[in-house]
Amino acid sequence: MSAVQLKQHFNNMKKIQEELKEKIERIGEISEEFKTFPSVTKDHFEKIEQMIRDCEHEMKECKKSLVGMYKDAIMEGVDLDNTRLLKVFQFFFRNAAQITYWLRCINLPRGSTSIWVIVLATAFIYLWAIL
Repeated sequence: MSAVQLKQHFNNMKKIQEELKEKIERIGEISEEFKTFPSVTKDHFEKIEQMIRDCEHEMKECKKSLVGMYKDAIMEGVDLDNTRLLKVFQFFFRNAAQITYWLRCINLPRGSTSIWVIVLATAFIYLWAIL
């Protein structure tokens, strides 16, 4: 998929995701309004709950698709949503093995390892990104 197609597909999926969010909100509002009517039965509420579950399932599928597109974009070097995060993601993606190796080489006193690893890793990545 070309960079232009990937961006178009990404934008379409983002629009679908926003529409699904709005749809879930509208269904919730309708459900609240139905509670005031005595003629609404349990079957009506079950159908509404099923609609919400269907929308949530579609939302999960949409998120999975977006994650896949982000992975493709990182590998191809395409900035899908015009943020600077692409460079950060690419940095981690391309240097994951080296970063992992260097972090494993850090030997700190017992009990403070996790905090110091985070501090050192942040400093290390910052310096590496600048240089």
